[in-house]
Amino acid sequence: MVKAWRVFSFISAIVTTALWFAFLGKWIIDIYDASDQEEGAWDFVSVFESMFIAYNLMLNITIIPINISLILKELSMPFI
Repeated sequence: MVKAWRVFSFISAIVTTALWFAFLGKWIIDIYDASDQEEGAWDFVSVFESMFIAYNLMLNITIIPINISLILKELSMPFI
């Protein structure tokens, strides 16, 4: 039973961290790609999407060090 929880937390940490970095990349690309667009290309939906992603990235940034340490711990367990 304990092993199942460790596997579940390991997979959850990988998925959560990968999604966080994917959304970080999307947000950075959206922000820096906006300078190439003509003026007025930002409508309400684009601004709302960018602010929504930025808010969620800042809200969940505290989970990333915990997830990375959990991933590293689980990956190093067979070698200890």
